[in-house]
Amino acid sequence: MFVTMVFHHPRPEYVDRFLAFMTEIESGMAGTEGLVSLESYRNPAAGTLVAIGRWASPEDARAGVAKLMTIGARDPEWTDQPDEIFQLIQDA
Repeated sequence: MFVTMVFHHPRPEYVDRFLAFMTEIESGMAGTEGLVSLESYRNPAAGTLVAIGRWASPEDARAGVAKLMTIGARDPEWTDQPDEIFQLIQDA
């Protein structure tokens, strides 16, 4: 299992639009080969939005990024700092 976690730092006035965009991504990625699940979460205490993708393998995740990029792009104005990206490998 391979997990990607992306912490987004939206500006307060764009949180709802960013969440809607994340929902579009989830819908667009449905059925992608090797994608086990893709979910979005809100961390109100930190003001972050978190996307968690579970993949069958790192290779599937890399291939899935190409599809994700065709779904759409967010407006750079929506965030006030770079995303934090974590890639986690589950050992047996």
